Amino acid sequence: MMTGRQVFSEKEKFCLQRLIFKHKLNCAARNGAGNMAAKRTAWARLAEEFNSIESNARRSEVQLKKCWDNMKTRRKQRLIQEKRDRLKGELSNSFTIQSRDDEAHNDMTDLKILIKGDNDRIMPSTPKVTNIRSLAVDEDLKIRKEHNISQRHHEELIKLRIAEQEWVTKAAEERYHKARLEKELAELRLEKEKRINI
Repeated sequence: MMTGRQVFSEKEKFCLQRLIFKHKLNCAARNGAGNMAAKRTAWARLAEEFNSIESNARRSEVQLKKCWDNMKTRRKQRLIQEKRDRLKGELSNSFTIQSRDDEAHNDMTDLKILIKGDNDRIMPSTPKVTNIRSLAVDEDLKIRKEHNISQRHHEELIKLRIAEQEWVTKAAEERYHKARLEKELAELRLEKEKRINI
């Protein structure tokens, strides 16, 4: 028996993700005793199905849930880091902070930003003035929209992978049935030839 931490392989993670989509465990959680019982049942079926696949290591329901939580957490952290990188890139493009008057220095909401643009570009004589809060809100909305699109693309990709795997499985089954029928036909011909020779 193995002791210590067992790391999930990429193939196992993909399999887990596919099963979570299949059992609809990726949907937003809803409160209620009936829903919790249904989720527990779905996780139990998922664990049973996951462990029935020969290439997967035997995993408990708790291990599968933890792996899924870790996968979601890593994805959120990646998206947050991407958002920070984009904001950092936009805000570091040579901003000059100015205020309308002395009182504005004490109130961060009244700060204005003069957008100078790239250092190598000559700006017009009247720079564009925007509120820092509206800039951040616009960027946040843009990132949320991109995240939603990215999430939809990710889900579509998973569905396509599942469909591809089902197609490959179906093709393999058809090849197997064809080979079995050809074998039975060959056996029938052989029997027929034996009867004719007798």
